[in-house]
Amino acid sequence: MARVRGLPGGRMVVVDHGAPPGFADAVASEVEAAYRACGRAPDYLELHVYGSRAAMEAALAADAALLGVAVAASYDVVHEAWHGYPRIHVAYPGPPPELRRAMLAHEALHALLHGSLEYYVVACPAGPEALHVAATAVKDLEVGLEMVRCGLAGEAAALLDYTARVARERGSCGLEAVSDELRALALAAALGEDLEPRCVGSRLAEELRSLARGGARPWSRVCEVALLVEGALG
Repeated sequence: MARVRGLPGGRMVVVDHGAPPGFADAVASEVEAAYRACGRAPDYLELHVYGSRAAMEAALAADAALLGVAVAASYDVVHEAWHGYPRIHVAYPGPPPELRRAMLAHEALHALLHGSLEYYVVACPAGPEALHVAATAVKDLEVGLEMVRCGLAGEAAALLDYTARVARERGSCGLEAVSDELRALALAAALGEDLEPRCVGSRLAEELRSLARGGARPWSRVCEVALLVEGALG
């Protein structure tokens, strides 16, 4: 079942894939709240709400296979623009309410800032894994900075606490640990906080802090970050 809801300057199509009654409306209201805080929204957004994490992951995997998407990351709340427009996916029951609001605000701003195919096509000699990790971190930095601008620093801080904890719990410094740590470092840089890196070294952390301080748009430096990530991955 699909419903259309208004956004500041746009519209959101809410597609319910069997979530319990009231869950889709609650999630949609939290997405709307993030856009009201910023005073702007995408022209068009799809919000897909599922009855379980397994149902969401199956739908994303099928779509990724159909479109030839090489990396289909799965979290409690996911944003992608594989079709050329932004879509947010949320599974019931998801994380606790406070963390869910933070994740939804974060992904809502991804949809606003990164909701087109240009963010999946990057000319860079780095390998695909390093480029994916770097692109995720740089986009998270841009979203973190926008969250602060919109008065959503509290939500960004809650997400930083969660992401940093997940990174610490990874154990060995493999690809997932590096990715989670870079996402945490990006949010910390956006909030002006210091976070000691465990896996990636101080050079990458300083690069993200430098991007957060201003000058060129962070996305314009994604290849440089990817090459540093490739070095960190060995």
